[in-house]
Amino acid sequence: MHPAPAFLIPKAVRKANLVALVIFVGTILGATPNWAAGTVGALLFFIAYLNTYIYNDIVDLKDDIASPTYGEKVLAHGAATLRQFIALLGNLGPAAFFLVTFWDPVLGALALAAVLLNNLRTHIRRVLFRQALLTLVEFVNFEAFWWAYYETGIPAVFVPVFLTYALLYAASHGAYKLRSQKDLLRIVGNRDMRLLIAATVLSAIFAFPALLLSVYHFVILLIALALYAYPQYRLVARRGMASRETVRVVANQHHLLMLLIAVVLLASAAAYQWMGLPLRQMVPFSEQLAPYYHTAEYFDQLQRLLIEYAFGGIRGLKGKVM
Repeated sequence: MHPAPAFLIPKAVRKANLVALVIFVGTILGATPNWAAGTVGALLFFIAYLNTYIYNDIVDLKDDIASPTYGEKVLAHGAATLRQFIALLGNLGPAAFFLVTFWDPVLGALALAAVLLNNLRTHIRRVLFRQALLTLVEFVNFEAFWWAYYETGIPAVFVPVFLTYALLYAASHGAYKLRSQKDLLRIVGNRDMRLLIAATVLSAIFAFPALLLSVYHFVILLIALALYAYPQYRLVARRGMASRETVRVVANQHHLLMLLIAVVLLASAAAYQWMGLPLRQMVPFSEQLAPYYHTAEYFDQLQRLLIEYAFGGIRGLKGKVM
């Protein structure tokens, strides 16, 4: 494959998956995304975020050459030169951040935060700290895409939903980092992995009430989780994680499954909007959770105040043309 598609496509699939989840969850509230402005913002954010992938490939070049596993590591595989990557970083970085900030200052600030946090993660070796930063980076991505499409922060009641996704992704990535332990049970038994799994379970418990707002969304998210987890688990359990070929297959299957889930979530969101009332059913006892949702409103108010204080007097191009 040509170096550019090999580098861009897997990253684009990951971001498309996050956008799909944002839009899918947004339909729980009956919110209609601003498709034009949101897509422009998401693309500009993605272009700015590419800087962290370029930086990571430059910093990890020696390690990647010694143990090449991902097909999209075009620098390690000699499909591009170090000089080309450094030049790309020096040119793409300033231009991308200028464009996304010019379009929407809040989105620009989120892009900068995501890139800096991920670049910091590159220099940390302990699995727990790396994956904690990765969780935060993933959540900032969700915040950025929610802002791009809805021009507001993620409603507090849905924060645990996106945090659970981020923790699941970080735990999976941590398992990849520990692949040399070969046995899946030994990987899960690692102290750092146990802490990540415990945090994921705790976050999922807090996410559960939000999903009770819609039985339909709860079921679809369970299906999406199964569509990803079962094939990956079967592959790893059958072949282990010791061989480079297996890691390559797992990575390729990961990208395909991410794309499949993005399609499922977007199609389900469209069906929910189109079908209307028949799908809008709550779990019977969810009315008892009203205090939970009411408390979350205070966090939403605080979030709006902070954004207004930081960016209230600044308007990007989006605010002028939309």
